[in-house]
Amino acid sequence: MKKIISSILSLVLLVGICFSVPVTANAADLDSIYDLQLEYTLADDGYSYVVSGYEIKYTTGDESEISTFNNGVVEIPEKFGALPVTAIGDNAFNGWGFLTSVVLPDNLTEIGYRAFAYCSSLTEITFPKSIKLVDESAFDGCDFLMKLYMPDVETFCNLESMPYATEFMQIYIDGELPEVIEIPETVSTIREAAFANFSSLKKIVVCGNIDFLTIKALADTLFS
Repeated sequence: MKKIISSILSLVLLVGICFSVPVTANAADLDSIYDLQLEYTLADDGYSYVVSGYEIKYTTGDESEISTFNNGVVEIPEKFGALPVTAIGDNAFNGWGFLTSVVLPDNLTEIGYRAFAYCSSLTEITFPKSIKLVDESAFDGCDFLMKLYMPDVETFCNLESMPYATEFMQIYIDGELPEVIEIPETVSTIREAAFANFSSLKKIVVCGNIDFLTIKALADTLFS
């Protein structure tokens, strides 16, 4: 009888041991996360940094100090070390299909060639007032990028370039799809077809001294 009880206890312990392994493994999986580390290069001016790429590491949650990556959301910091981050470099996030949202810093001035190309999950992006140049190919292949948010008309008009538009892309000014745009006196030139993606636009008011070619470009936008 004792041998039978002993055998039963041994079997119970053995079963417990056998089933304890996957439980531990599952707990470890739950604690594991992806940690995004942005890569930087010093800008040509020597006084600012450019985001040049990224690296994703699979680490244990307790060891990871994650601050820039969460469910496909990337926040570009205002500084790296003591210097400001002013640009996102060529091909920095090219092909990252899981990228859903990007938070840009207030001091960002430039987004480079194909910086976010083929980020197929990206649906909208908000530009800071500091932005000066967005490469025409910055969002190539972002077929679901529907909304571009600009802080104001002056920032939008003073951009040296903007990305090629997709069929359904809309540009918002100060959070709205404008019917009337008033171009301030601080704007003297506007790039060709600047307002081509304003489907709601009905009227453009020019307050400053804009050259003839720019006015023709505006007319082409409204009556094309």
